[in-house]
Amino acid sequence: MNKRIAHLFLLLILFVGNVHSGDYKSSIFLKGLYITSSKIYLYPDASDFILRSKYLPIENIYGGGVDFRVNLSSAKIQLGLSVDFISKAQKNDLQKTEDGFTAIPVEISGYFYIPITNSDISIFMGTGAGLYFGERKYSLNNQQAILIDKKFGFGIHVLGGIDYSVYENFILRSQLKFRDLYFRTTNQFVASDIDEKPFVSQVNVDGMIVELGIVFTF
Repeated sequence: MNKRIAHLFLLLILFVGNVHSGDYKSSIFLKGLYITSSKIYLYPDASDFILRSKYLPIENIYGGGVDFRVNLSSAKIQLGLSVDFISKAQKNDLQKTEDGFTAIPVEISGYFYIPITNSDISIFMGTGAGLYFGERKYSLNNQQAILIDKKFGFGIHVLGGIDYSVYENFILRSQLKFRDLYFRTTNQFVASDIDEKPFVSQVNVDGMIVELGIVFTF
């Protein structure tokens, strides 16, 4: 039974690729993106569960990126490599702090298209994996905590999107993605008036991602 399901799924993918995924061989997707939410875990290595679960929420994050895709074989199943740049910081005037992060996810994805009758519109789904690089940016009383160590994260993602052909080699694309981007950093204050040991943080950018941009095909 499982073999039959696998065979049917493979035939469906081949059929979808042949029905509609564009006649082009490669494409570049220039995009802007919006992320609903993220968290900075302040004590990720604490033995106490309550302390380990304490985090600073950061919402409404914007960024941009580029996504390069190629069609594979006659089935035109797409393989893509994408790089995003995400950054957000927020101030707390009462505590005289500014806290945030910069993240750079690098991801490989596979895509397949759902057959529809409208030749100008394409609907696709995809999944993949990525490496997540970044650092926390934290300052107190205008003193920046320097970065002394960082560890990248690894994870998977799922996505879906719509392409709309506007003119020859140009396509408008909207895309919805879900992933749990994370990484760890170690920072330390070096100013003489702030006595602080190195502190570890974990950044999780786990909100829903909305992407919109223009695709150039060739």
